[in-house]
Amino acid sequence: DEHSVDIKRPLCLALIGTELQSDMAERSIVIPLAPLTEGLYLPEAELDQRLRAIQPAVMAALLDGVVMAMRRVAEVTERLSGRLPRMSDFAVWGEAAGPAFGWEEDAFFDAYTAHVAARREEDAEDDMLCSKVFDWLCGVPGGAVEGPARDLREQLHSYAVQSGSWDWLPRKTKTFTSRLTRSARRLRSLGVSYTTHRGRVHRLALTDIGKERRPARLEELRKLRGWDDE
Repeated sequence: DEHSVDIKRPLCLALIGTELQSDMAERSIVIPLAPLTEGLYLPEAELDQRLRAIQPAVMAALLDGVVMAMRRVAEVTERLSGRLPRMSDFAVWGEAAGPAFGWEEDAFFDAYTAHVAARREEDAEDDMLCSKVFDWLCGVPGGAVEGPARDLREQLHSYAVQSGSWDWLPRKTKTFTSRLTRSARRLRSLGVSYTTHRGRVHRLALTDIGKERRPARLEELRKLRGWDDE
């Protein structure tokens, strides 16, 4: 079941665990924090006192970043043209502010885009349909299948039965194609392209990224399922 909550400009979300839906994951910076151990807990009054002590320096550093970004935003926008991710303004401003914090050129942009890519891949791997489609294509000669949606679903169902679980596979063809359409971005993160032609011919294929990952994944599946080498 889907449950939607409208939030305007959230600043910080504290989570136990980091499972986020892909849409939110692409709009988030996930910062793992070290767990607190005995002896590190402090009263709130002391935390407030420490925060007040560093507030001037923090504010000064942030303002330096804003000034630097304002000077460089047009230049950085032009330099990154054609490479900008979904949160393009955030990426541009973060990169433009970089020199104020001692960061080298493209340091912020490369780190941010790598972070987004990693979050997409983690999200895709958590999606059973996406991960199973990738596993299936890894074992298909040529790494591609094409045909009516019903045929693709039946082939995937046969694979699911052989692998021992199929509760993740939609029972209806219409639901199956709808899931594939909504999951196209996740599939690309794993190295799978999904395309349709006039709504009748559907194609699932490993991309160059998928083909690079294919040998390692097949080896993992062989060990997991006890396949004999062929």
